[in-house]
Amino acid sequence: MNRNYLITAVRRAAERLGYNFFSGPDPVLAGRVDSLPAVWLSPPRLTWSRGKNERRRNYSVNVYFLTERIGAVQQDELWGLLERDAESMTEALESEEYIQRICNARYTPNKLPLTKNGEVGLTAEFEVEMFHCI
Repeated sequence: MNRNYLITAVRRAAERLGYNFFSGPDPVLAGRVDSLPAVWLSPPRLTWSRGKNERRRNYSVNVYFLTERIGAVQQDELWGLLERDAESMTEALESEEYIQRICNARYTPNKLPLTKNGEVGLTAEFEVEMFHCI
């Protein structure tokens, strides 16, 4: 339940920000992203789990934000916009019902394109603490 809920929450947040949503293992990213701007969610990794009736789970999450190069707009400006959107996504996720908090967020500009589209990209990495009662 937690993994599917988390994936759905990331999808909702991405779509509210105007991104096309994609997910799957990283090696297939380049072949599957066919429209920009896009968010690619790698499979979340369960890093900690505890409880029988009160489930607590922590997931490590990697999300790639990808956008087209826009004319004369400098790469640093695009990275700034992607960083703002990544922060907006983590804030939106914290308002989700079963997500307690987002921690250890890191936003790293991608030096090279990840797809054949030649996009500008940013990698967002963060931990998600989830809680629900069974």
